[in-house]
Amino acid sequence: MVAYIAKDFLISLTVDPLSCMGKLFHTVYANLCPNCGGEIKDERLLYSLPCEVCLPISMEEVASKSSVKIKNTVYKLLKKIGNLKDYREIVEVEEKLKEVDKIFNEVTGSHLWSIQRTWVKRVLLGKSFTALAPTGVGKTVFGIIMSAYIASKGGKCLIIEPTVPLVKQVYERIQPFAEKLGIRVIAFYGALSPSKKKEMASRIQEGDFDVLIVTSKFVSSRFDLIKDKVFSFIFADDVDSIIKSSKNVDRVLMLLGFSEETVRSAMEVVRLKIRLARLYATSRNREEIEDTAKKIAELEQTIERERKQVKGVLVVSTATGRPRGLRVKLFRELLSFDIGSRSETLRNIQDIYVIPENSLEEKVLEIVRLFGKGGIIYVPVDKGIEYAEELANYLVENGVNAAAAHAKAKGALEKFAKGEVDVLVGVATYYGILVRGLDLPEVVRYAVFAGVPRFKFSSMLEEISAIGVLRLLAYLRDAVEEEEKRKVEALLARLRRRLQTSSVAAIMQLQKVLSGEKPAETYLEREFVKALEYTKSL
Repeated sequence: MVAYIAKDFLISLTVDPLSCMGKLFHTVYANLCPNCGGEIKDERLLYSLPCEVCLPISMEEVASKSSVKIKNTVYKLLKKIGNLKDYREIVEVEEKLKEVDKIFNEVTGSHLWSIQRTWVKRVLLGKSFTALAPTGVGKTVFGIIMSAYIASKGGKCLIIEPTVPLVKQVYERIQPFAEKLGIRVIAFYGALSPSKKKEMASRIQEGDFDVLIVTSKFVSSRFDLIKDKVFSFIFADDVDSIIKSSKNVDRVLMLLGFSEETVRSAMEVVRLKIRLARLYATSRNREEIEDTAKKIAELEQTIERERKQVKGVLVVSTATGRPRGLRVKLFRELLSFDIGSRSETLRNIQDIYVIPENSLEEKVLEIVRLFGKGGIIYVPVDKGIEYAEELANYLVENGVNAAAAHAKAKGALEKFAKGEVDVLVGVATYYGILVRGLDLPEVVRYAVFAGVPRFKFSSMLEEISAIGVLRLLAYLRDAVEEEEKRKVEALLARLRRRLQTSSVAAIMQLQKVLSGEKPAETYLEREFVKALEYTKSL
């Protein structure tokens, strides 16, 4: 029995179930032969074989061989009979992957993880994507080796980090690859001396580099230095830091080779699709629906012409997969990928909750003595830097090689990386130096939260933004009873939709309403005022 699956539909064949008992079912996929793009059976795909039309050999002839040997055998046979088409790319990618892994092994003494090998293959195939995985599984290392490899082949690469400490760390970690492959690497960040900044800015403007490492702030504030450059590979390490400035999404796309006009057209497609979805749900005006669909099709046709010309690859890294805002949808329209919400791998981590028998400081000391080096201690944001320093001093007084790490004591982070400090203490803030400024999986062994990490806001709600209302509802959702929770979720979803489709001017007027400067007049303003009153009632 065979079921045929095409790209957009499934042809199902109805049969008597009793006649099929004990029989093996197979699937035929349309447009998936790796050589000609025609129909192919699932069992041949399983063994990396092309369809029978391309290469009429049975699976028994290759079943005992490894995947690599099968691909090499198929490649030679297709070449011999003069029928080698797209299968050439599969073998070439495998050869390049082996080359990347060999370089990685010679520099680090290790081989790429399976997930890193998958990411490398995607880049080699020219596919942009999201590297969605928890911190510490090798996303940044992948970005480093991929940048170094592509640069060694003549391409220009850009690595974007969220913080200055991470720029420094990546610059240090790429050096062994740079020396081996003979590539030029530049790191530009705020802490450079004025003369060094001037020298680096000149080199960047002249294109005197193979790999450029910068912060996301650089992309916003110094875009003029790189706006005329086209990069073969861009690795954005932490997508959240990129979309903090929505225009950075546009800038990154232009650095891949898209024109400003095409980016604007793609954004218009995003807005029109939202409008079309709303029309389908609420309007009976068939003419308006068809007109909107026609505009989308025309814009997409124009965009597609430029998409075919752009050869650069973008990889955005994230541990959460929950970016906000409309502009991230540009990645789908121009590069055919979404920033998803499913992590590609999990780590073996134990989460443990402990109630101190005596003081909190004594319990932290006990845990640090138990686990030893490689610890990060986080204190709540409302206790601040002062308490972090007090706790660090307490640990030092009790024989622990500890130091407080914050914006004015960045040297502690470097000492920790070099093994000169065993434990760091800092504040648990979303963009804190020990949250976004740390990428040292080979050093960090455990983390301790000395008190529950939390956000702080006034319960009186005298001054609150529209985003603040949404955030407050999200917090309350986890604190109310099940029936009330459903109401909060529905309200939250409705307000988010309204806010996403509102203009900047409308949001500015909404802020005035929430601040008490003017009465609510529009539907959006009345909805948010009701939501604010609702949160107060809870």
